[in-house]
Formats: sequence, structure tokens, C-alpha cells
Amino acid sequence: MNTAFEQRWVDLIKWVIKEVDDSLLDLNEILSMACQSECLDIVTILAGKLEKSNENVGAVMRMVFTHCSFNFIRLLIVKINISLIDLGTSMNEACRDGKSGLVKRLIESDNDIIDLNRLIKIACDRNWHDIIKWSIEKIDNELLDMEEVIYEACLKKNLITVKWLIKNFDNKLFDMKKAMNNACKLAKIDTVKWLIQNFDNKLFDMKEALNNACEWAKLGTVKWLIKNFDNKLFDMKEAMNNACEAAKFGTAKWLMKNFDNKLFDMKKAMIHACRWGNLDTVKWLIKNFDNKLFDMKEAMNNACEAAKLGTLMVDKRISTINYLYDKKE
Repeated sequence: MNTAFEQRWVDLIKWVIKEVDDSLLDLNEILSMACQSECLDIVTILAGKLEKSNENVGAVMRMVFTHCSFNFIRLLIVKINISLIDLGTSMNEACRDGKSGLVKRLIESDNDIIDLNRLIKIACDRNWHDIIKWSIEKIDNELLDMEEVIYEACLKKNLITVKWLIKNFDNKLFDMKKAMNNACKLAKIDTVKWLIQNFDNKLFDMKEALNNACEWAKLGTVKWLIKNFDNKLFDMKEAMNNACEAAKFGTAKWLMKNFDNKLFDMKKAMIHACRWGNLDTVKWLIKNFDNKLFDMKEAMNNACEAAKLGTLMVDKRISTINYLYDKKE
């Protein structure tokens, strides 16, 4: 096979790949030689074969980035069916391997091939700060949804990218209220703190921020917001309802233990817990509160309706229905 590649016997190599049983060939080794020789047809065939055999196409692309030129990679991306996630992963690893110039050039020149907005979302999700930075620096920003970039960065715990965006762009491009809400959903508390410490807090809706933190069971963020802001900014009834929707019980329990329960609507809290099939929350409410505060008929109806309509967490909701039914008896 080495001789075939050295002599550029492309038709022979194609015949071997197509006709000889794959178990007798080292496809990865052939792929490596094909990449080094930049035989586009052969790499394309091998990529298809490896995909059908459940091999990671991203691994194919990583090998391509290691051995091939810009023009070859660009042609290959057009020819093979590669997901943006696999492409992004290989680009990120290429950066680590010292191929950053190649990646920059690809980002700069391939606006028609690569969905840049989606690539940046993936990069935010995976903390590929260099790819985000190069994309934004090299591409006409009118092609990018800058608001969406910062929202994704806040949502995906990517504080380095958040800081870089704030420093390098007109902040009027961003809806800081939405950025804060996203940070309260999934980000580490560092992102929430940094936004609050570096912006006029009038830009944020603190009630909505707390509600998001409760809904996503970010107890550390909930505690910090309550400790550092006037609690009159919050709607504790709504915060509790959101906490009861969360799969994790800790936030709802902490709120109940640290606030006057008259601030909550316990009937609605129970309904929200039942609607989302949060059995631990339902059990704790029934055990620790006067059950006359609850409308158990409405609670059961919500649990049943959610189980009937929802495709997610059906088992959780059915367990809640069974528990409520047993309590009735």
C-alpha cells in the first residue's frame, strides 16, 4: 500500500478499499497515508466507510487536520457529511496541536460552508475560547448574532468569553437582563457575581434572576442573591413555585426553612411539584405542612395531566400519581 501511494496508483487503491474485506485492512493507517498524500477521493471513501462502521468521523477529521493543507481540508468539508460538532472538535484539537493558523484561515474563508453562529454556540458550550475569539475577530460581525453569543457564553459557564465579549464590543449589543437570567440558570456563581459587580444592577431583573436560579436548582446562586440584595426585589411566592418545579429538592427546602412560609402559596407550590413529578418535594410538603393548605384534587389532576401530555420524566410523574393515590386511601 505504501508503494501504491508513493506511485499515486489511485485507481488501484480505490479498488483495494472497495473490494477487499475491511477486516484485512488497517483503514486508519490507509487514511493516514491518504491524508499525507492528499488523495481527496480516497479520504472521502474512507471517511464514508469509517462512518458506516460506527467509527468517529471527528477522529477522521482530526487526522485530516494533522496532515493536510488548507485547500484539501476545505474541499473535504464540502464532500463528506460531517457534523459541525465533529468539525469544531477537530478544529479545537488542531489549535492545541499548533495548527491555529490553519483553523483561523478556515474560519475566515468558509462562511458559506460553516454555520458560524452554530459553531460559536458549540464553542461556547465547550469553552473553545480561541475559536470564538478568532471567529468574531475575522468575520464580519453582521453575519453573527452577537446577542446570542453572550447568552450562550453565560448559559454555558464560559466566564472567560463573557469578559472578552464585554471588553471588546459595544455593550449596547447585549441584553444584559437576558444574559443575567441565563447565567442564573446554568452558570457557575462566578459569572453571576462578575456581571453584578461590573454592571449597573438596574439593567437586571433581579426577581426574574432569582426565579431562574430556583427553577434550575442553583442553590448557591439563590443564597448569594438573597444575601446580597434587598429581598423586596424578589417575589418569594413565585421563587418557591419555581423551586418546586426543579428536579432537585434542596432549593425548595432551604427557602421553606429560611423564610416565613406565609410568603408562599403552599397550594400552588404543591401543584407545581406534582406537575413536574417531583416526588421528594411532594412527600416533604405533605409531611411538614398542614395538608388543609393543599388542594389535593387539583394536585392529582396536574400530576395526571402532565403524565398524559409529557414525553419526558413520565416515570417520575407516574410515581407521584401512585403516591398521591395511596395517600388518599
